[in-house]
Amino acid sequence: MITKTRAIVLHQLKYSESSIIVTMYTESAGRQSYMVNGIRSSRAKTKTALLQPLSLLEIEAYHKSGRDVQRIKEFRMAEVYRQIPFDIHKSTTALFLAELMNKVLRNEEPDAEVFGFMFDALVFFDSLEQGAANFHLWFLARLLAYLGFQLENNHSAIAPFFDMKAGCFVPT
Repeated sequence: MITKTRAIVLHQLKYSESSIIVTMYTESAGRQSYMVNGIRSSRAKTKTALLQPLSLLEIEAYHKSGRDVQRIKEFRMAEVYRQIPFDIHKSTTALFLAELMNKVLRNEEPDAEVFGFMFDALVFFDSLEQGAANFHLWFLARLLAYLGFQLENNHSAIAPFFDMKAGCFVPT
């Protein structure tokens, strides 16, 4: 069955002379691995540059239940980054977030709310002019809430120090 969906590239792996396996988090299927045949050949219509970590894509793929690796029919950019590829600070933050999401998002269940948050947050990150230095902290705190690990927001003058084991702010 051919499905159309939006996807965020998490990781890619060279497979043969001309193919790669790309791990993506998709809106309709959750975390999936896809085979892209012939992308590294000189005759390829599309280039591997479109499959960089955290690329925002629209894909058409053949999905068969019971398979670990699906096949991509076609893909194109859903949103084109204007700053992330050209700003060294944003590109390194993006690589960090891609590696982290590759490790954290292990379930194959689709979650449109989590996908929507990640997609919109990455578009927002690309458009940020100032304040991008701490984006990864903001992103991780929000992502943890979606994954069920929300921090207790009890920061005050009485409790200014964060206790990582307890997950809340403490006086000493």
